This record gives sequence, C-alpha cells and structure tokens, in this order.
Amino acid sequence: MRIGVALKKDASLLIIVKDVGSGFDLTRVPEPTAEENLLMNHGRGIFLIKQFADDVWFRFESGTEICMHFRRPLKMIRMESEEH
Repeated sequence: MRIGVALKKDASLLIIVKDVGSGFDLTRVPEPTAEENLLMNHGRGIFLIKQFADDVWFRFESGTEICMHFRRPLKMIRMESEEH
C-alpha cells in the first residue's frame, strides 16, 4: 500500500491511497445506510470518505487507487485546559 499527501498552494489537501491488491467492484459496494446494512461491521469507509471529501475518484489499474480532495481549508482547533 502507498499513501501520498499534498498540501496545495490554495490550502486544499489531496490524499491518494494506492492498494496493489485485487481491487473491488465499486458498483457492488453495499449502501451502509440501508436498513439491512446498519448492523454490519464493515462497509462504511467509502461512504465516510464521500461525506467528508469535496471530490473523490477511483482508478482501477493494477489494484485500486482512491484520490480524495479536500478543498475547504482545514481549521485547527486550539484546546486550552482550564486552570483550577
């Protein structure tokens, strides 16, 4: 497995994950929010990626490559501890 990460000049983030395994058929991935799939212990990864990323695309050559583009700048939250 290979992972690439790039922070672009416009503050967007591109993450690419490449798995050289046998891959999968994207059209056969079950819908995790369907009632019959709610209690399954797998199958939510692609769903979550699509919810959080602005753009997602796949390449199926010599394995599977998923590209995730986050256009909105990521906000850092500073958490301060309270003094007693």
